[in-house]
Amino acid sequence: MSPGTQVMMVLLFFISAYFIVGPLLFVLFAVVTDLPIPETEDGALDPLFAYTHAAIHFIAVFIMAILVFLKVTKQKFNLVFDIAKFSLKYFGIGLLAFFVFFFAANYLQVINQWLIDFIPNNSFYQMRAASEARHNAWFNPDIKSYFPFAIIIYAVLPAILEELIFRGIIMKNLIKMSGKVHFGVIVSSLLFAAIHMQPWNLLPMTAMAMLFGYIYHYSKDIRIPMLLHFINNAVQISLLFYFPGVMA
Repeated sequence: MSPGTQVMMVLLFFISAYFIVGPLLFVLFAVVTDLPIPETEDGALDPLFAYTHAAIHFIAVFIMAILVFLKVTKQKFNLVFDIAKFSLKYFGIGLLAFFVFFFAANYLQVINQWLIDFIPNNSFYQMRAASEARHNAWFNPDIKSYFPFAIIIYAVLPAILEELIFRGIIMKNLIKMSGKVHFGVIVSSLLFAAIHMQPWNLLPMTAMAMLFGYIYHYSKDIRIPMLLHFINNAVQISLLFYFPGVMA
């Protein structure tokens, strides 16, 4: 199976899992468990409900975009995803680059906002406000008992699954297809940012994904971008739970 076909296939499986299989599994779970749909005062879903919803979606993504993909393409996990001897050198470089990025992200967001202002009649700022309201309801000091679950569901699972899909499968196949590392890293990073459907965050997310992509390409170890991805998500979640003023 050609690299291009594999890219299209895993994207199709990912989208199907996220928008079809995941919601169906969640509805089935809600019916079987008689799960209520409570809401917070600002209309955001209750944290427990939201966490359950997210966990089931990630299960669907794992089944469809990884297990089914490997089955259909007749490939083995250890032959698709690179796992070399863990390199402290590349992890250190990645960690340093990540902290530089973490502080530079604000400037990228300013440019991002400047660019989306050129799009007439867009509703991106309303979408951003709604997203921030949801995060404030799900990750906040009033529900610190949820913190371990938030870390597992919103930091550990995305770090593993998204790196396997976007770096381990899509980026590698784009590089094979084009013969150009930069093409594979940039296009896979744009796809990564686009799939999150946060246009107000497009540039920061693309830059972060490019960092993960280059680290994976040179380290030949999928665990390193996974760790960096986890750190990124965990830092943001921790700040929302314990230092919400910093994120604001």
